[in-house]
Amino acid sequence: MKILVRFYEELNDYLPPDSRRQDLVRDVEPGTMVIQLIESFKVPEASVDLALVNGTPADFSRALVEGDRLSVYPVFESFDIARTTPLPGRPLRSPRFVAADHLGKLAKYLRMLGFDTLYIKGGDGLLFAGSRKAGRTILSRSARLMQNHRLTHAYRVRNEIPDRQLLEVVRRFDLSEQIRPLSRCLRCNALLEPIERPEIRDQVNLKIFHQHKVFYACPHCRRIYWNGSHAARMVDWIKGQVFLQE
Repeated sequence: MKILVRFYEELNDYLPPDSRRQDLVRDVEPGTMVIQLIESFKVPEASVDLALVNGTPADFSRALVEGDRLSVYPVFESFDIARTTPLPGRPLRSPRFVAADHLGKLAKYLRMLGFDTLYIKGGDGLLFAGSRKAGRTILSRSARLMQNHRLTHAYRVRNEIPDRQLLEVVRRFDLSEQIRPLSRCLRCNALLEPIERPEIRDQVNLKIFHQHKVFYACPHCRRIYWNGSHAARMVDWIKGQVFLQE
């Protein structure tokens, strides 16, 4: 039987050049499931967030029938798929990440924007554990890693330059409306908490203490933060990266 299938956005990277961004007709056996057809194109399950059969969200185990149209979308496609039904067990619009060890600067930049981002130094097993523990999306540049069937949520970062990586992730996950600059500790990722000035009198430079009225502390490492000129420069940098680049 014949099935019409189309892959969207970066899922096309897995296809031969002459099969990208177009409707494809595939002959399959009766009873073929959605996931079987997807994987027949060498597209890993972990890279797929939404499958539509004839315009309706479908489970991976759904059996296809003659004439079905299968549309396959990547993890966190740029349109708002939170308004439709996700695949079972796949949380949407939960901006929590775990970055591979080669994406340390990206992890720091995401924390600057206020996003919960772990930075894992170690093998794939630690990445998987970090992802499963809190439903985090793995960020990695490894195409090999994306083929691993143990993954539940992952995204392969294309850019090599950290500030471009940040822009790529913000746009791909549609995060611009959720940015909360300087709300997390850049060192350990915890949300900052207000702290009374007398408590930190001996922890900061006396000039800084008298110049600023509001201070924040990391509840884990106790690092002290304040809205100084460095903070203003970081916010300006963030705005430039996210909102001004084409």
